[in-house]
Amino acid sequence: RAARVAGIAVRHARLRHLPPAERRLALVLSAYPTKHARVGNAVGLDTPASAARLLRRLREEGWELGEGFPGMEPTEGEHEGDALIKALIEAGGYDQDWLTEDQLARNPVRIPA
Repeated sequence: RAARVAGIAVRHARLRHLPPAERRLALVLSAYPTKHARVGNAVGLDTPASAARLLRRLREEGWELGEGFPGMEPTEGEHEGDALIKALIEAGGYDQDWLTEDQLARNPVRIPA
């Protein structure tokens, strides 16, 4: 057990010396139940806006987010974070009530009924 903890500590220490562009980070948003209206849902919080702000800050600090990352700049007349959530939904999801046939066909995940 001590060796495992020591290994984790060493890997964390190495991360400090990696430039942000070489690090990997996952931003996980809940969507339970699996409905588009619930993506990033958190009672009393504006998760989409917070996620968009976090991503902008990471980019400013040198993290590589890729080209054309959606929702990075607030759009006039649109709530901050909406573009990010729309892009996530467009990329794929599980809400069969809202997905088009094309989106369902492109979804790489298949969950048997």
